[in-house]
Amino acid sequence: MVNVIKLVASELGYTLTFTPNTPFRRCLRMLADGQADIMGGLLYKQERAEFMHLFPYLNYSTKSFYALNDSPLTINNFEDLAGLTVGTTLGHQYWPAFDQTKTLFNRSSAAHVNDNFRRLLAKRIDLVIATERQALFLFATHPEYHGKFKKMAFSFTGENPVYIGLSKKSPAAKHADAFRQIADRLRQAHTFDKVSQAFYDEYFESLEALAEQNQ
Repeated sequence: MVNVIKLVASELGYTLTFTPNTPFRRCLRMLADGQADIMGGLLYKQERAEFMHLFPYLNYSTKSFYALNDSPLTINNFEDLAGLTVGTTLGHQYWPAFDQTKTLFNRSSAAHVNDNFRRLLAKRIDLVIATERQALFLFATHPEYHGKFKKMAFSFTGENPVYIGLSKKSPAAKHADAFRQIADRLRQAHTFDKVSQAFYDEYFESLEALAEQNQ
């Protein structure tokens, strides 16, 4: 996601500064107030479209469940979540069946998905649900997570466009049409997919190298 935003910004000659470890809901407030300019990894909501321009960059997303590497849990279908406590992120939507279910499993929400993985390490929750790209980015950028988590067999992948949001109060909003044209061109050329995949390929190569060193 970070590399995707960098790619769009570089096409327009912008240099980005990132806010560290900012909770998801606070990111949205910052865009609404004009305290931040741009954000990625968003699903479409009408209330978001009122204060930001939204440009689709991926046509789908995969939502996966993660447990501790030594956990005995197996999640092969939606019903296997019964009775478990799942770490969710405040303000996030996942997919309708998950979002609308009230009694099958317990939700335990945190401000940031990284907080959920920390709580999972502390065994305060059973699982974390996260967009697969988001989880892999965290694993790649947090060495302390290497080898600590495993992905469950069950996940959800569907037509679920993912957007870049540009604050309507940002000075860059005057270039909204140019942002949209660039995002459309790169999406249609599958450039965003290639950039994301290159990042994850590098991550898995680093894990393989680390495993060889430890043999």
